[in-house]
Amino acid sequence: MDSLFGEIKRDKCNRCVLDKKDLIIKQVDDVTVHKKGNCDILILLEMPEGSVYEYFLSFLEHIELDNYWIVLSLECRSKNFKLPNPAYAIYKNCLPYDIDELNPKAVLTVGRSLYSITQTDDIIGWGEFREYLFNQTYLKKPLKNKRMLRVYPIPMLSEWVQKDNYERFFASRQINEIKKWVEEDYEEEILKRHLGTEITDCETFFQKHKDEKEIAIDTETNGFDHFAPNFKVGCVTLTFDGVRGYYISTENLDVKAFSEFIKNKYQIWANVKFDWKAFDKLGVTNIRADEDVILLFHLLNTDRRSKSIKALAWLLGFGGYDVELGEYRKKYKIKDYLKIPKHILMPYAILDPIVTFRLYKFGMELVKKQPAIYDVYKKIILPSIEVFKDMETTGILIDKMALNELTLKIKNLCGRCEFKIKETLGNHDINLNSTEDLGRALEEQGWPNLGRSTKKFYIDKNGQKRYYYKADEGKLLDWQRRGYKLATDLISYRQWNKLLTTYLGKVSEKQEESLFIEEQEQEQGIVKFISNDGRVHSSFGVAMTNSGRSNSRDPNVQNTPKQDEIAKDHRRIYRCPDGYYICEADYTGFQLRIGGIYSGDPTMEDIFLNRGGDMHSITARSVFARDLTIEEFLAKKKEFKYKNYRFRSKSINFGFLFGAGPSVIIGAIINDWTEDERNEYIKINNLKIEINKDTKQEDKPLTIALHIRKQFFETYNGLQPWIKSCHEFGKEHGYIDAVYHGLRRHLPTLTYEGKDVDKSARAKLLNICVNSPVQAFEAIEIYEAMTKIYHELKKRNFKTKMVNMVHDSLVLYVYKPEAKEVYYILKQSLSNNRFKIPIECEVEYGNLWGFSEEVTEENLHEFAT
Repeated sequence: MDSLFGEIKRDKCNRCVLDKKDLIIKQVDDVTVHKKGNCDILILLEMPEGSVYEYFLSFLEHIELDNYWIVLSLECRSKNFKLPNPAYAIYKNCLPYDIDELNPKAVLTVGRSLYSITQTDDIIGWGEFREYLFNQTYLKKPLKNKRMLRVYPIPMLSEWVQKDNYERFFASRQINEIKKWVEEDYEEEILKRHLGTEITDCETFFQKHKDEKEIAIDTETNGFDHFAPNFKVGCVTLTFDGVRGYYISTENLDVKAFSEFIKNKYQIWANVKFDWKAFDKLGVTNIRADEDVILLFHLLNTDRRSKSIKALAWLLGFGGYDVELGEYRKKYKIKDYLKIPKHILMPYAILDPIVTFRLYKFGMELVKKQPAIYDVYKKIILPSIEVFKDMETTGILIDKMALNELTLKIKNLCGRCEFKIKETLGNHDINLNSTEDLGRALEEQGWPNLGRSTKKFYIDKNGQKRYYYKADEGKLLDWQRRGYKLATDLISYRQWNKLLTTYLGKVSEKQEESLFIEEQEQEQGIVKFISNDGRVHSSFGVAMTNSGRSNSRDPNVQNTPKQDEIAKDHRRIYRCPDGYYICEADYTGFQLRIGGIYSGDPTMEDIFLNRGGDMHSITARSVFARDLTIEEFLAKKKEFKYKNYRFRSKSINFGFLFGAGPSVIIGAIINDWTEDERNEYIKINNLKIEINKDTKQEDKPLTIALHIRKQFFETYNGLQPWIKSCHEFGKEHGYIDAVYHGLRRHLPTLTYEGKDVDKSARAKLLNICVNSPVQAFEAIEIYEAMTKIYHELKKRNFKTKMVNMVHDSLVLYVYKPEAKEVYYILKQSLSNNRFKIPIECEVEYGNLWGFSEEVTEENLHEFAT
C-alpha cells in the first residue's frame, strides 16, 4: 500500500481544509487502489490503514466478493494534523472520484469515508445503522441517471480486521447484504421530487383541499425560544401526499380558517410540541399529535443517536436537502431563518413536511415488525405530549433573590475549596476544570496510575511522550477509597462548580426582568433561561431517552442537586405563585415495587402486600440486625441506632436491585462509616478481610460491601434469577422489552460475543438489560397518569397547573381553594392495583419544592381553604 505514495512536505494542502505547520502529505498516485472485475460495488476507504489493508483484501477474497473497486476517499494520507471541526469538511473538500461516472450498483463506506457520501454531519457514523434486527442498515443517495444508490456503512478497518468482535460481525453482514442486493440486480427508482407552491389565497386553497384526509405540517420561526419577546412564526408549510408542498406566509394565513381546515385531518408532524407552541402563539387551534415521526423513529430504534429529521431523511434518499440553505446561511452569517430571502427559504421549508410525510409512510411499514411499540406510542406517549406542552408554557417561577444569595454562597464555598486544592498541589496556575491538567498534577504528586488517556498526551521535561492520567469522577472516588484525602476536596470542588455553571447564575439588580449586567453575559446556569415573566420554560424530550424516560433542557429542571447541605437552599429558588401550594406527587418506592413485580420475589411481595412497603427496614434488619425478628426491628426502627441502619439500607436497596457489584456502596462505607463501625461489622460477621487486587493490601470496605451484597441477594432470592434472565434474553435477542408496557431498548451489539469484544462495554449493556425495563415501566405509568390528571383538571376548569415531571414524580402549582379535590385526583390517578404489587403514591403540599408536608386523609383539612 505504501508504494502508492510519494512524500511531499508543505504547510497547506491545496484542496482541503487542513492548515498546520510541518504537515506531511503522502500523495496518492492513483485513488483507485484495487480493482476486481466491474465496479458493481464501490468500496470507499477512509484513509489507507497500513497492514490491515492487505488482510482486508484477503477477507474479501475469502467471502468471494466479485466485481468491486476500492477507492480512497482522500487523495492523500496525512500526519501531524488534527481533523477539522466539523470532520466531514476534509472529505467534502477532497473528492478524487465521481460516483455518477463510476455508476456502481451499491457503495460500501469504510469508517469516515461515509462523509464523502453525506458531506454533512447529519449522520454520526456507521453506528447509526448497526440495529440490523428491525431497521434499515443502509442509506440512499440519488444519482444523476435517475437511479437510487444504496450505501452500506461499516466500521474502519482497524476496528475489526483480524479481530473477533461485533464490528467484524456487522461488517460481514453488511457485505453479504450488499452482495445479495447486487447479485439479484435490484434497482430503486428515485422518488418523485417535490413541487412547491406559495399560497396567498387561503380561502380558495382550503376549499380545494377540504376533503384531504392526511396532512403533514411544519413551521419556520426566527428562533427556538417561544417565550423570547421577539419570537415570530414566519410561515406554515404543508403537504397532503409527500410530493407537492405548499408555503403560506403568516401574513397570508387566515388563522380561524386554518384551525377549521385541519380539524378533521390526520395530522403528521416532526417534533409536534415545538410547532404546537408556535401555533399557540398565532392563535391556531385544533392541533393534535396524531403522529410524530421523530418520536416514532426513536422508539423503533433506540440505538440510533442521530434523531433529527435531517438524519432520518437519508433513509429515504432525501439526505442533505438543506445543504444549499446551510451554505447560504454560512456565507452571509445568517442565524435567523426569517431573514433568509423567501426564494431561498421556501424550497427548503416546503421539503420539511414532504420528508415528514414520507417518513410517516415508511414508518408504517417498519412498525409491522414491532407492533407493540407502535401501540404504546399511540395510546399513551402521544397523548401525553399536550400535557408536556402546557407544562412548558406554564413554566416554573424563579425567586431571583434566593438565586443570587445561593450563587454567592456556592461561589464562596467553591473558591475556598479551589484555594485549598491549589495550595496542597503547590500550583496556583492549574486549571482544575481540565482533566488533563489535573491528571498530570496528580501523577506528579505520586498518586497511583488508575488508567491513562489513549489519545491525549504531553511531552515531559525529559522529552518523552506521556499520556495523561484519567481524572474523572470514578477515578477520584477510587483514589478517595485508597485514602487520598485531597480526592474528597476535588470531588466537592467539582460538585460546587457544576452547581454554579449548570444550575445557578446571578440575576442583575439593575434590570428587573431577564436582562443581566454585562459581566454576567457569559454566566452559565439557570439564570440565562429566565424569561420576562420571571419563569423558566424548560423543553422536555418526551420519551426521548433510550429507556423511554423523558429528559429536560434549557434548563434541565429534572436534575436538581442532591447534596444534603445545599439541597434545601437550591429548592428555594423555585417558588410558587401567591395563593398556591407547590405540590409534589411522588410514587412510593416505585423502582423497588417494579423490581418486585418483574422478579416475583416472594419477600418483596410480602413487604409490599403485608408489611406496609417498608423494604428499607427489612433490608436493614437482614444486613445489620439479624439477631432481631422482623417484627422486633419494625418496633425499634425509630430508635437512633436502627434508624441509622435503615438510612444505610436505602443505598443498598437501590444499589443492588439491578444486580450491580459491590463498588456501588463502597463509597458510602468509606465516607459514612467510622473505623470502629467497619471493624465491628467485620468482627460480628466473622469476615476474612479481602485483598484488593490493585493495591495488594487488605481492603475492609470491599470486604464489607461483598458481604452486604451476599446478604441482600439471600434476603431477596428471586432477584438474581430475574437479573440473569434479563441478561440471557438481551444476549439472545439483541433487545430487552418492558414486558407490561411495550417499550423496547435496542441492544444489537449484545448478539455477538467474540474474544475481542470490549468486556467493560458489554457489562454496561447487560446492566441496561435490567434497569431499562424498570425505567420504561416507570415512564409509561407516569405518562398515562399525568394525562389523566391533566384532562381531569381541564374538565373541571381548575386553576391548578402541572409544571414539572421528574421521572417518577409530578410537580404542580395547586390553587389553594382546589387543594382537597386535587389531592383526590392525584391519589386516584397515580395509584393502581393492576399488578400483584400495588402502585401507590404520596402527595406533599407546601411552599418549598421537596421540603413540603405529606398530605393524608387525616390532615387534608389543614390544607383545604
